[in-house]
Amino acid sequence: MRPPKDIVVLTLATVGGLALVVWGWLMQGSEYTPGLLLQFGSSLVLIVPLIVLGRVLERRMQRTQDALSSDLADIQAQMRAARARLDTLGETSRDGLLDRHRRRELLLREAERTPTAERLAALLHEAAGLQAVDDGGVRTRLPGSDLWLRLDLRRSAAPAQNQPNQPNRQNQRNQQNQQNQQSQQNQVQPGRSGDETLRLTLEDRGGTAAAATAWARDEQASAAARRLTARRAGAVPGTASAGAAAGLRDIDGLLRLLVATLRTAIAARTGQEQQDLGRLIELPNEQWAISADGLWCRQRYFHIRTEQLLDARQDWRRYALAKSWVDREHFLDAYRTAHALLARSASGSQ
Repeated sequence: MRPPKDIVVLTLATVGGLALVVWGWLMQGSEYTPGLLLQFGSSLVLIVPLIVLGRVLERRMQRTQDALSSDLADIQAQMRAARARLDTLGETSRDGLLDRHRRRELLLREAERTPTAERLAALLHEAAGLQAVDDGGVRTRLPGSDLWLRLDLRRSAAPAQNQPNQPNRQNQRNQQNQQNQQSQQNQVQPGRSGDETLRLTLEDRGGTAAAATAWARDEQASAAARRLTARRAGAVPGTASAGAAAGLRDIDGLLRLLVATLRTAIAARTGQEQQDLGRLIELPNEQWAISADGLWCRQRYFHIRTEQLLDARQDWRRYALAKSWVDREHFLDAYRTAHALLARSASGSQ
């Protein structure tokens, strides 16, 4: 294989330069040495700063290119979301959309007034159909505690049927088709949750469950909260369980916060908010939102994607805190929670 032309030219020029230096030294002897040293010194003074400056400019250009790529990816995601909304508008009549919006708003108001299990399950199912919330549901922090309350829907596992020899594949196909049809009907009709179970979970900042219980559709929220407190007390006796009991005392207030989170998630996905927040998980405060897509500012467009948040080489905390509009305490609390929560999700998915 022939070497590249540039390398050949560089090699010939280097060899020719060395030959001229040796030739001059042979002609003038020791008197040639000071001039030679002067030439080498001046060359180093000119070349080395240029090399260092070139590398600095190259690194800055690379960082700028990465930032532009990140912004471009966010813009493309918003364009895809807008295109999906336009496709939905093209497939669904305006009257149907208005009727869907009225029923959704009515459900939200009823849940805000009286947050029952049936209404919250319907809201979660509606938000999941819009891909407005994370697959693990939504959560909110217990006041005066280091615990969070998560609300999610989980599909009940079908009982296993032992059959001799090979199962009937045709029956399996028929059952699968029926399940697909049922799933499509549930997506079309908000509030129908099929065999989904509503669950309440106490967990830490990073999402590790401390206690969990199923919440029956006809059960009072206070009964589920008492059962959840008892399970927490059985797992961690002492002050930790007392803090959970105090936090769950106003269970209706916590559920209303979860309804507010679902309202924000649905509004952001349907275009009623100024920006799409992705699959929402938590609203730690009025300025920030945590979703499966990263950390979002709710007041203006500022998005730290999940991969950027978890990249130890990027100091997004310093970058965000340098903004005059960022509330320091709100951002640090939201950043800490998002990092712990998304890092656990990322490690669990690998």
